[in-house]
Amino acid sequence: MTKMVLVWLETASFLSWVVKDFSWVLLIPETAWVGLVCALIFESWDIQNHWKVADRYDLAGRVVLLLWILGNGTWMTSELLHENPSKNITFPWFQGALLGPRTYVDRELKVLAGSFWALGLLLGLAAQMLGRRQGERALRSRLNADLWVIFWVLKDFFWLLALPWNALACSVVIFYCLIDLRPSSEPKVLTAALISWLCGNTVWLVGELFLADASVLPRVLTCVCLACSFCLGIKNFFEEQDDPEARSILPKSMGTVNHGKL
Repeated sequence: MTKMVLVWLETASFLSWVVKDFSWVLLIPETAWVGLVCALIFESWDIQNHWKVADRYDLAGRVVLLLWILGNGTWMTSELLHENPSKNITFPWFQGALLGPRTYVDRELKVLAGSFWALGLLLGLAAQMLGRRQGERALRSRLNADLWVIFWVLKDFFWLLALPWNALACSVVIFYCLIDLRPSSEPKVLTAALISWLCGNTVWLVGELFLADASVLPRVLTCVCLACSFCLGIKNFFEEQDDPEARSILPKSMGTVNHGKL
């Protein structure tokens, strides 16, 4: 299993996530679910490839990402199937919730999404606390680089609960984590891709929770940011090919594989 195979897997997962978000914000169910399924496959495949060679904190970070995408995909499915967007959000390819409003089913799916995130938060926080207790500088630095994932899951949790200020505060913390807590060896293009993804997600959050989807403009701006993130993700992949020592896409304790025993 070569380093570039892992980089390819992680890049494919990242790009699938971006496609899912791009399709979700534009209310295109078909490509949204294709992106979701691809992201789940690539994340699961990535975990399987590292199961016997990665340390426990690395594996915990990967499982947190899998739980995050499971919750996010469940929430997306709930909205596309059972929620009609604001009447100001109109696209010729989306005529309304695919199965029509069903409050009970919609609520149950959102509870399921929240459950996935709760498990992810518990696992992520446990890994952070136990890892920091070891006092190893390299491990602490790696955990700092992964901290943004926990706050992004928390942001989605607040978004699901319609708590706009809490969600926006998490976006600010995520931005700080991406700018200040990542190692200097991290590729600049990778960091730019993640920041662009965050900016698009935050614009979408503001448009939906603060502006009540009064206009399609925030969604259009979100798509622009996501398109930039997609292109930067591809650029980072090709730069990885030229630099085999560079870290891999998605900083979930990835990129450094410990070949010792768990």
